[in-house]
Amino acid sequence: MLILFLNKWYPNLDNPNSAIFIRKHAKAVSLFANVISFHIAPSKKIKKLFKIDNFLDENIDTIIIYYKKTHPIFDVFFYLISILIGIFILSKNYKKIDLIQVNITSSFMLFIALYFKFFKKIKFIILEHSTFYPRIVNKIDKLDIIKKILLLFIKWFSLFSEGIICVSESLKNAMQKIGFKNKFYIIPNVVFEENENIKINNYNSIKFKYEIKIISVSNLIDKTKNISNLLNGFKIFLNTYKEEFKNNKIILDIYGDGKDKEKLIKLANELDLLNKNVFFKGAIDNKKLKELMPSYDFFVMFSKVETFSVATLEAMLCGLPVIATKSGGPEEYLKPQYGILIDNNNIDQLVNAFYFMCKNYQNFDRKRISDFVKENYSYKNISSQFKKLYESILTRK
Repeated sequence: MLILFLNKWYPNLDNPNSAIFIRKHAKAVSLFANVISFHIAPSKKIKKLFKIDNFLDENIDTIIIYYKKTHPIFDVFFYLISILIGIFILSKNYKKIDLIQVNITSSFMLFIALYFKFFKKIKFIILEHSTFYPRIVNKIDKLDIIKKILLLFIKWFSLFSEGIICVSESLKNAMQKIGFKNKFYIIPNVVFEENENIKINNYNSIKFKYEIKIISVSNLIDKTKNISNLLNGFKIFLNTYKEEFKNNKIILDIYGDGKDKEKLIKLANELDLLNKNVFFKGAIDNKKLKELMPSYDFFVMFSKVETFSVATLEAMLCGLPVIATKSGGPEEYLKPQYGILIDNNNIDQLVNAFYFMCKNYQNFDRKRISDFVKENYSYKNISSQFKKLYESILTRK
């Protein structure tokens, strides 16, 4: 079986940590099929107008077309040329593609899929990760005229697919509310790699610990990730329970980068938290992050909208109990034995959750938390779900 992944987002020269979750899906599929992973990306690092990288990434035959990032008008033109180059390369070098998977609906990659659908009679399916649809449903983003037109085209083009895979039920529900009429499937993200050596801290022998360390990991985009209210809630918690935790140093380390980083650093400084109780650690490699996570006592996520929240499950994989919002994703897997689920943007509940966790983080069964993730979100588990779905599509008349 030969599967072609057409990716709007993918790890690349300028952003090696981009959409690692899509690469992990490609790797899961490569356990039972041959996979071609195709991506187009602007780059400030190339000297010529275009650069084509074709390499084997583990078992994934990867093709990335780079175009030199210049002016937005030229970027659109160069992207369209890259699509034509991509169609030529894929048509010439891969004669027996069985199925195409388009990763992210709002992508020009749909045009490549439609070309192969109509001219090569190759079926395609779509996999959606984006928070675009939940943001619309939850009125975080507004539908202006351009977005309305884009949405109409996406819904129409998607009808030619064999269906849409979503990484969570909440994302599927959001797409259905917006008006998608497709057949839907649920396949979550990969979190656990079977060759990973995950170390779990055991608190059974510790009666008192001076420093309580909390970790949060996200893109620093405040509109959706809600870091400002996370900071406000943390400050209220520290002030409210100052006397009770006078013998503790409570630390919140925030990992990640994004356009609102400086604004959030300024807010932390205004709250008298910066480099005292709150530390911005910047972006970090995923492997290194998993090595660091077990040294923390619990994880917090206060997003307004998610489609899955890989970061929450990665924390659980490392044995951490978690605080997470009902933001789309966590409510489907976060049970009381793994942490605390709170209402979206509810600062009072956040403060209470901080208090509960600082009092009880040592009482959670960390091995049990980690085992839950290993059993449900491994390459082996996700691979079998893709295999079953692909085979049903290919045998469908």
